[in-house]
Amino acid sequence: MPGVRLIMSVGVCAAMAAAGASVHAATNPYTEEFPTNAANWADGASQALTWNAAGGMFGSHVRAPANFQAITTANETLTVFRAHDDFGSSGNNFFGNYLADGVTQFSAWIHHDLPESTTAWGRFALPGNFPAGFLDNAVVVPPNTWTEIIFDVTPGNTNWELESFPNGPTIPAILSNVGKIQLGVRTPSSLTGVDQEFNILLDRVSIVPEPTTGALAMLAGLGVVTRRKRS
Repeated sequence: MPGVRLIMSVGVCAAMAAAGASVHAATNPYTEEFPTNAANWADGASQALTWNAAGGMFGSHVRAPANFQAITTANETLTVFRAHDDFGSSGNNFFGNYLADGVTQFSAWIHHDLPESTTAWGRFALPGNFPAGFLDNAVVVPPNTWTEIIFDVTPGNTNWELESFPNGPTIPAILSNVGKIQLGVRTPSSLTGVDQEFNILLDRVSIVPEPTTGALAMLAGLGVVTRRKRS
């Protein structure tokens, strides 16, 4: 796949402004473990997730249904989880200027009861939900076990696929104003068109900083800097 450009033009900035809401400030590092509820995350149909107090990789977790009936092609993407700024997902701590806030990695633990293994993907979009940057994850996720998936969300990652339009935002522009995040799976060939509900679980979703920012976060833990509380 082609690499991404690291220069934002005036036209790109204008497209960002037209894309919607203002930039939040991401809390970096930040981890969502869903301790008391689904934290305003939603499933692929934008319905509330099912919260479970126990049984996750680290205890509490959330669950979304997965049905492949409408999918006609093997390996096609299925959206399973949504975190949106207009939902207030995780107190909006995952949204903002990833470049300025030093966010370099997005990770999550997932579990499923599909009859065979799959892989996961992530989509990071402007507040208006388009354009977006898309990343596949090569880690195989087998059934009935918790697996960590990690995405390199730096602008230099050449695996980004850009959902855009002529003269639209670049990956750096999107990462400067992340407002929507979707996670999903690829459709196993045996499930194409199958009308059956499966369960996909999610736990410990995190963003982390680059090393220099991580050092500052350690100081924050010592009381030098106060971390913003979850809203």
